[in-house]
Amino acid sequence: MRKIYFKLLFTAFLLLCGTVTFAHDFEVDGIYYRFVDASAKTVEITYKGTSSSQYRNEYSGELVIPESVDYDGATYSVAAIRGNAFWGCENLTKVIIPNSVKEIGAYAFQSCSGLTDITIPNGVTTIGDWAFDDCTSLTKVVIGKGVTTIGNYAFGGCTSLKELYLEDGTATLSLGYHPLYLGTVTSLFASCPLETLYLGRNLSYKLKSDDEKTVVAPFSQKTTLTSVTIGESVTEIYHSMFYGCSKLKTISIPSNVKNIGSFVFNNCTALKEVTFEDGNEPISVGYNKDGWYGLFYSCPLETLYLGRNLSYRISPGSPFEANKYLKNITMSNCVTKLSNYIFEGCTNIEEVVIPNSVTTIEKSAFFGCTALKDLYFKSNPSIGSSAIPSGAACHLTLDDGDAADFNTANANTYASASYTRTMSEGRYGTIVLPFTPSAASLENYAFYALAESGDGYMRFQEVAAPVANTPYLCTLRSGKENFAITAGTTKISATTETPVVDGWETVASFTNHTVDCTTGNIYALSAANNEINRITNSLAVLPYRAYFKSTTSAQRAIRIEVGGTTGIEEIAPEDIEGFGTFFDLCGRPVSTPVKGNIYIKQGKKIVF
Repeated sequence: MRKIYFKLLFTAFLLLCGTVTFAHDFEVDGIYYRFVDASAKTVEITYKGTSSSQYRNEYSGELVIPESVDYDGATYSVAAIRGNAFWGCENLTKVIIPNSVKEIGAYAFQSCSGLTDITIPNGVTTIGDWAFDDCTSLTKVVIGKGVTTIGNYAFGGCTSLKELYLEDGTATLSLGYHPLYLGTVTSLFASCPLETLYLGRNLSYKLKSDDEKTVVAPFSQKTTLTSVTIGESVTEIYHSMFYGCSKLKTISIPSNVKNIGSFVFNNCTALKEVTFEDGNEPISVGYNKDGWYGLFYSCPLETLYLGRNLSYRISPGSPFEANKYLKNITMSNCVTKLSNYIFEGCTNIEEVVIPNSVTTIEKSAFFGCTALKDLYFKSNPSIGSSAIPSGAACHLTLDDGDAADFNTANANTYASASYTRTMSEGRYGTIVLPFTPSAASLENYAFYALAESGDGYMRFQEVAAPVANTPYLCTLRSGKENFAITAGTTKISATTETPVVDGWETVASFTNHTVDCTTGNIYALSAANNEINRITNSLAVLPYRAYFKSTTSAQRAIRIEVGGTTGIEEIAPEDIEGFGTFFDLCGRPVSTPVKGNIYIKQGKKIVF
């Protein structure tokens, strides 16, 4: 009612003052100008203004405003569009605004009912109150990155406005009351029919109307809004921004967003899919209804992609607390921690894959997830109290191609464990497992422990029952192309074995790291022949591997021998994992030698 009352007063004022001249200073090519600062050579667009009857429809069709205009021997920059300049120009269909314009005044385009779209250039910093009010044919608005202020009800009454693009910019955009308002203050469901929003800026705005009873966030209660894209310049999604957007089905939060305020998605009753894009920094999220529920409590959320750690206040609740619709959860390797109560009471989750990047699952993370039957771990995180429901089975699935640091200090029990690794039949390599393999899975594999060493050789003896955390030499016997070892119910122990034989240590590794080999005698399987070679610079070690350290030997190479049921034999160079018969001068295997080239074979240079 406030808006309607003001407009009636304004119209009455014009009728009473019909003979008053709101003079322009000059006219060029049908556009009226008024001096802003004659010494600075700046002007603004204005109306003709000789009488109220001539106040409307002075401009029509398509209008191109120039950046500068020549008058009386001087050139003036067009710096502003004066308030009321195009008021009531119902036949104006298009306006091109130049970058020279810094301000669009109050009521500048009010009631321009023929205007269908408008682009506010980057040079504009201010859009005044009611500037585009009642532009009933306006369907699309693009607001440049230079705009820092949009006044009260600036796009009020735009009953056709469906697309709004706030272009990327670093300056925060300050909004007045109801910039997209239509109807009375207490009737926010009667708002502009906005469907598509591009948010490229941080926004600031008042949260309450004058009576302090009504939320007036710019897009709250936009029941027509279906598409939201958040740009890379946005760092904060402010309080209540999408409150009550009941047709918004999906939202993607980019990594540049650092904070999401409270009530942002409250009553988004169609929101089913949320993506937190990958990022290395945690994102802080607010709460929802009455301060006692998580951010997405009232959303029928079904699918979540979690690409970041989340930070939130525990007392109001985690963002997904008690969400009975949430079922599908995908986490990226950017996630390192699942915080307290994060999925508490999500009764529709049946299985979850925990990536190997997660090192900590805090208390009650999945507490009350009554449908959760299986959790698949790719590493061995620290798990807090009541984090895993009693009815859920934990499975450890280690993949050498996805190898990551493994923590044996966390003694967790798994219903099943497995380790897979690409390894050709008959080849040898080092291996160390964090669990004891089951007998049934050992049929096609052989494990060898260091049993003896002497002058220039190391001898490995086959073991019948390999145990956890102990380094071995291993091989595939036959009939397999991938190394796949499994175990039944197993508890990860907290110790790593380092066997010592005749002054040689076999050092197990569960981490990606580099060993400094400039001091001490460090040895590893050679990539060039059938020897264990001394490394003098540095050695890159993968998880589930082993290397050798000697306190007595400083030999360049050690011959490898293995002992099986048929006695002792020397490992051929082509049998060592990753080795080939021919190698280039950098030690890389060559599958197809070229005649005339120089290669390494059996540790010697040859011409093929």
